[in-house]
Amino acid sequence: MAFNSLAYTKVVGQNIGIGVTNPQKGKLEIAGALGGHTTVLTIGSDGAGISLQRNWPTIGFNQYRDVNNTQRFIGAGHAGSIFVSSVDGSIVFAQFGHGTPNQEITTATYPLYFNGFGNTIVNGTITLKNNVYLEKTLEFTNTPAVVSNQSGLNANLLAFAYGHIKSDGTKFRGTTNFTSAYNAGLSGYLIYFTENSDNAQVVITPRANNIPCYATYHKISQGVVLVSIWNKDGVKIQSDFSFTIFQ
Repeated sequence: MAFNSLAYTKVVGQNIGIGVTNPQKGKLEIAGALGGHTTVLTIGSDGAGISLQRNWPTIGFNQYRDVNNTQRFIGAGHAGSIFVSSVDGSIVFAQFGHGTPNQEITTATYPLYFNGFGNTIVNGTITLKNNVYLEKTLEFTNTPAVVSNQSGLNANLLAFAYGHIKSDGTKFRGTTNFTSAYNAGLSGYLIYFTENSDNAQVVITPRANNIPCYATYHKISQGVVLVSIWNKDGVKIQSDFSFTIFQ
């Protein structure tokens, strides 16, 4: 039988289903996956193509999962993926390095992800070329090294350290380069830094509810800062507080 390459058939109002008899979720609906596992669709599989995977919904860039659910490269080159955790709702960016067609992927890094609370977690170094405006928490697993066009010697756009310390002295959240404790003898909070904090400028915000108060600080030794919280009568009190340090 000969086919006219210019001929086509148009079916108006018809949804198309592959593996589903009554497609209702889109004009094209595909049910089932390769080997019954994950990969539903690959596009451009003759090169470094793209795959769509189910359950932990994934967009694979030159990556797919085979009939045994093993991750592999589609074609030659670098590979990565973006997936959504079905457990906590995180959106994760993954990188798999360089490989050859159908080679098994055995290593992965996760340089960036957004957790289920909408916070951004960066696993590594972030380089900023322009101003950044944040409406959510930005967390780093390592102290950020920032390169910017801001004037001034070694000027950084981000703080050296920041955090929220609870009234009992425990660390609630913040960068990974400090620990904290309440010292009853000093009636204040000691912040211990894993890096040199000399010549630092500290901004402290008490978080006491409906209690007028203010904060002071001074350096105890290299890498140790004492924070004191005072009420309006000049008496030291215990209170949650936030701090930011610019080096």
